[in-house]
Amino acid sequence: MQLHMADEEAKLVEEERNVLLALANALTKVRNRNDLAYVLQNQFRRLFSSGDIVICETDHEKQTHSVFLLLSDTNRFQPASPVTAATYPVDDGFYKQVQTEKQVRLYNIEEVMRQKKVPAYIRDLFDNDIRQIAGIGLRAGDTSIGALFILCDRHQRLMPRQTIAMRVVSLHLSLAVANVLEKEKYAYPLPSTVSLNKAPAPTGMIGTTPAMQRITQLISQVAAFDSTVLLMGETGTGKELVAKAIHDNSGRSNSPMVKVNCAALPANLIESELFGHEKGSFTDAIERKMGKFEMAHNSTLFLDEIGELPPDLQVKLLRVLQEKEIERIGGKEVIPVDVRIIAATNRCLQKEMQAGRFRSDLFYRLNVLPLTLPPLRERKEDIPALVAHFMHKYALKTGRSDMEISASALQDLMAYHWPGNIRELEHLIERSILLTTDNHITRIDLPAGSEQSKNASRIRTLEEVERDYLLAILKKCKGKVAGADGAARLLNIPSTTLNSKLRRLGIKKDYQ
Repeated sequence: MQLHMADEEAKLVEEERNVLLALANALTKVRNRNDLAYVLQNQFRRLFSSGDIVICETDHEKQTHSVFLLLSDTNRFQPASPVTAATYPVDDGFYKQVQTEKQVRLYNIEEVMRQKKVPAYIRDLFDNDIRQIAGIGLRAGDTSIGALFILCDRHQRLMPRQTIAMRVVSLHLSLAVANVLEKEKYAYPLPSTVSLNKAPAPTGMIGTTPAMQRITQLISQVAAFDSTVLLMGETGTGKELVAKAIHDNSGRSNSPMVKVNCAALPANLIESELFGHEKGSFTDAIERKMGKFEMAHNSTLFLDEIGELPPDLQVKLLRVLQEKEIERIGGKEVIPVDVRIIAATNRCLQKEMQAGRFRSDLFYRLNVLPLTLPPLRERKEDIPALVAHFMHKYALKTGRSDMEISASALQDLMAYHWPGNIRELEHLIERSILLTTDNHITRIDLPAGSEQSKNASRIRTLEEVERDYLLAILKKCKGKVAGADGAARLLNIPSTTLNSKLRRLGIKKDYQ
């Protein structure tokens, strides 16, 4: 009996040893947070099957700490919740002690709660049924960079063997976290540093610049009404995407949005396309055809490139908007329609009116809820998020979900003037993914003749990349570093960390 138990124990020890070796090997290959989350979820969990895993990082000034990575199989904690997304002082009565620990230390949360100084996150853990925390510091050489925690509820406890394994893992984990932090120090929020599975805003819009936040807010506001919307902006700014977002968030979303490109149809076919026709009404009318207005009954009709509509069709469209009824070509029946109109144009309709090419009465009928989409060159801070989105989209199509882009390639994208706006960016990312032979994009083939394409062979230093990016962010925030609308909040880093970066890069108050 004792021999059998000894054999079982030996097998268990050997199995744990193999898991630790595999985990250590996997951690050496970690390049970003996504990699790390995958390794922890698939390898770390073989040693610690229960408990929530939290890795915290300490900022460069050693003043604050925040959650670096959170894996909660119970969905007890959400990474974006106010408590887990907040930044806390290092000297909060708990964290400072843990980050210096070189051995795993077990904390009874009921006892911690009885102390005079209890951090807000400890109270939140207690309220979420956490009763034990195992913690150990993470170090890069002699520098403390954070801490590893395993959170156990009242039904979970770590075994002594697991605390030993946790200490061994922390040594390898420290190197992995340090490498990721070093990369992120000079990186934009690209697929290598942010989750590719992050869902966009409820409106489907991507971007956090003030211009895009305003667009997102307006979409949410106008979606609830049936009033006509006029979308204006350059080609490729995403007018159709905005139209779909308005429709999808409206009370008409149960029916598909109907689309018509007024510039893509010959003038003699637009009327039939919009209003339909009866059989025999003209030479090629071999059967009755339902028009787009009828198809969009109780739904939304998106009239793209409305500025291209011929003058005689403008009159008929105006009548439909006023009377809310149509007649098919060659027909005598008046057909009532309940359609919400969203029109879009890349032309300045006011100038078209002055030139006599667009009816003023139709313009004022369409211009009930005007929305102007900014060109990409005016919202370049959104380029990293857009790049991440398109890389994810096309990497999945090609079966290469771990695609990355270099800082120098991203800098070229940030410097380009984008005459084709978001559509041009999407096509460039798709082309780059298709043409690259590995999973790392190091160069973007910008259009010939652009200043960036001439200089593409020169790889900018990481310091140049970081300096230019911070200057762009600070300019957007009007020089404000801290606060709700400051650069630190936009970058999601502590203001002390940002100030340290500014001093290191020699960025002074003239950035305002």
